[in-house]
Amino acid sequence: MTQQRKTFTQHVMVLFTGTAISQLIPFLVLPILQKYYYGPEDFAKLATFVYFSEMMGVVSTLKLEYAIVGKPTLRESREVAITGFRVVLISSLLTLVLSFVSFHFDWIHGLHELGALVFLVPFVVFSMGCVQLTAYWFNARKEFDRIAKGKLVQTVSSEGVKLLSGISGLNFSGLILGRFTGISVTAFLQYWRYKKDVVEVEQRNFSRWKLLGEHKAFVFYTTPSVFVGAFINFMYIELFMQNFGAASAGMVSVAMTYVGAGLGMMAASISQVYFGTISGIHDRKNMRRLYTRFLMRLLVISGVMTALIWVLPASWIVGVLGEEWNELIVYCRVISVWLGVWFVSSSLSFIFLRLREQRAMLLFDALHVLLVYAGFHAGKAMSGDALGALWGFTWSQVLSYAIAIGLAFYFIATSKLLVDSKETAI
Repeated sequence: MTQQRKTFTQHVMVLFTGTAISQLIPFLVLPILQKYYYGPEDFAKLATFVYFSEMMGVVSTLKLEYAIVGKPTLRESREVAITGFRVVLISSLLTLVLSFVSFHFDWIHGLHELGALVFLVPFVVFSMGCVQLTAYWFNARKEFDRIAKGKLVQTVSSEGVKLLSGISGLNFSGLILGRFTGISVTAFLQYWRYKKDVVEVEQRNFSRWKLLGEHKAFVFYTTPSVFVGAFINFMYIELFMQNFGAASAGMVSVAMTYVGAGLGMMAASISQVYFGTISGIHDRKNMRRLYTRFLMRLLVISGVMTALIWVLPASWIVGVLGEEWNELIVYCRVISVWLGVWFVSSSLSFIFLRLREQRAMLLFDALHVLLVYAGFHAGKAMSGDALGALWGFTWSQVLSYAIAIGLAFYFIATSKLLVDSKETAI
């Protein structure tokens, strides 16, 4: 094993271990919350809050955090980070306006149902932006242990508040307060650590507008692209709320949590380190070989985890959670099909950023939205029930992510940023 591959593996394991622990805790706490304190309707409202805040939060930085890693010096990384924090503040203020509109008008049913708690969304968006920027700052410094610790702090504080709120008798508001607490505490601690770091970094005057111009690809192409992914999550929860009620939407959101716990923690760890690795690869054959190798490995992992979910007996779910959740295993099985393909595509999605194909992917993302919207309604029309709509949504997702994987090979083969050389060692 070469030193580069060994370092890559070590970084993945550091992030994976921290992420695994941070995912294991809510995985263990969730059944307790379900059985004793909160029902499907409560989790539906939590999902609305989470997915809306994530939809706004993932674009709150205009994806400038990606530029932090690509800078040759920490001084330049610091300048990108400072600009990103200013953008996050503006994004949070805009989210406050949207929250006010949602509170007073029933334009988006799920948000209106949150009541005054919708005003926590801007604070979550601000915290998410801070966490994203500081995490990539740590990435640039190769301090992956700090990213892992941040994930752990967020999980412990979030799940602790949810559990205490349930014991205290709070309704869905306890779940939302837990989410708010976890991300806020993490943002504070990571920003405090970042501020200590930048004291040691050389400083100079710079133009924030010029910096935004240098990274306009992130602003105009990457940002809309990640927005689409988050928008799809929010859209389908809202569609289930409107068409089949909060109980069905809650079942879908909890199934997403269970299935995504295993796949999500690996995707987050692999993608960050994968981005750092491919940033230094310029040979076409090496890039294709690396992408193919990881694609094959991820397909095996995805297939195994999906198969395990399908063979899990339904009686286990009822025995642990009670009769109220008797349909949960069915939702988990369906969702595992598209989440498995999502896991593979998402883990390797930084290839499009590396090859600067953001414009093409933006067009693809627009098609993605149309496919999943049509898939949901096609499934609903053919079956008339929530499970049929979920199957329609699932197959449209599978198709979309399969197309994305195919596009990656096409861009590797045609990219002008890669060269054809005789060197093959990675």
